[in-house]
Amino acid sequence: MRFPWKAEYSVGIQVIDQQHRHFLEIADYAHRRSRSFFVSKKEVGSVIAELTEYILNHLATEEKYFKEFNYESFDPENDRLHVKAHDIFRQDMEQYLTKVKDPGTNIKKLARDISDFTGGWLIGHILTMDKKYAPFLLSRGLK
Repeated sequence: MRFPWKAEYSVGIQVIDQQHRHFLEIADYAHRRSRSFFVSKKEVGSVIAELTEYILNHLATEEKYFKEFNYESFDPENDRLHVKAHDIFRQDMEQYLTKVKDPGTNIKKLARDISDFTGGWLIGHILTMDKKYAPFLLSRGLK
């Protein structure tokens, strides 16, 4: 599945939107590689590593803003659920790192699975969770 950026994914916060857009570009790259004639374990491992590093940075950015602007006191339930969703995603990426090291893993399928999972996760996460915090952070002056 391809993951082009769409205006509906914007939360209106420049740094977050830029990170979301780049994340989708990485997922889209994984998708394109999964469709190529040859894809190596090293290449898939590099994509997983890049996705993992990038998402850890992105999730830390969101969580930093939650703390900085005291989002927890404004919406404690969504704050808790949001951070929990981040933690589950981190665990899922660790599982993909383990799979790429398994000699029996079908690498093209793994690349496709990673692309579908990460791109789909991010789009769903933006539309259902990130859109909830955006008005709060925007009202605090974050642009």
